[in-house]
Parts: sequence; structure tokens; C-alpha cells
Amino acid sequence: MLERVDTICVTVKDLQASIRWYHEKLQFTLLHQGEQYAILGFGDHSAPFTIEEDADQRFFTFYDPDDNKMQACFY
Repeated sequence: MLERVDTICVTVKDLQASIRWYHEKLQFTLLHQGEQYAILGFGDHSAPFTIEEDADQRFFTFYDPDDNKMQACFY
């Protein structure tokens, strides 16, 4: 059973353009930025939203009952 979510992670092509887009369109706030990643916050949620350029990660894919694709990843 899933007990918690530490982050939601998305790989992007252009980090700076993505930071601007998430801020302008969804009012996400920049919490921290590294060389190839940024951690964004939204609302009063404790799980941050992470965007990464060219992430080297392992993941597995699964689908919910409505056939929405989801991925769980680790580094």
C-alpha cells in the first residue's frame, strides 16, 4: 500500500522555460533550484513538484482503473 508521496517528478527539455510556465500558468512557486532540476511548491501541499532536465532515473509504469499512465521513480 502507498503510505506517502515524497515528490511528484517530471522530466522536461528546458528547465528555465518549464519553471516560468509552471509559475505563470499554475502559480507554482520555486522552492529550490539546482543545476538540472527545480523543486516547486503549490497550494498547501507538503509533497513538492520536481522538474528535471535529462534525469538519470529508474522507474516503473503502472495504470490506474481509468487507464491513466503513472510512473514511480527512484535515483
